[in-house]
Amino acid sequence: MEQTNGLSGALSRMSGIVRSAFAHHDAPDAIGDLAKTLDPSDLAAVLLFATLAAANVIDLKLGMLLVLGANLGGALIPFVATFKDGIEARRITIGNLIMRVSTITLCSFIFLEIMELIETYTAHTPRQLVHFHTGFNIALAIIFLP
Repeated sequence: MEQTNGLSGALSRMSGIVRSAFAHHDAPDAIGDLAKTLDPSDLAAVLLFATLAAANVIDLKLGMLLVLGANLGGALIPFVATFKDGIEARRITIGNLIMRVSTITLCSFIFLEIMELIETYTAHTPRQLVHFHTGFNIALAIIFLP
């Protein structure tokens, strides 16, 4: 019950931010507030997607696509935040973005095979999404660690 209240509270807050943006015609500030509300943590997003999957709101395929999007967003937000800084400040965020985009591109070519593989381990969609997220990050480490 506590998780449901937390989710509905977060969704209610996001809804209020969007309504406020349109009412006051201050979309750039509202988008920033929405990004802060969502938090750049890809793990937090994955747990939200797992919760939605447990409630049968999303299926495995959509959940996996959302996990890939969350991983991209986890790299995009810091990149945008350091965009006006010098190259020294952006070097790590650019590398992280390149790393994640490359791995997401690779996943897109073998997406259905990955989905079939995950389905063989468990039939519980929330757990499948967490396994996919973990596997994605392990693949990042294997591919890009020196």
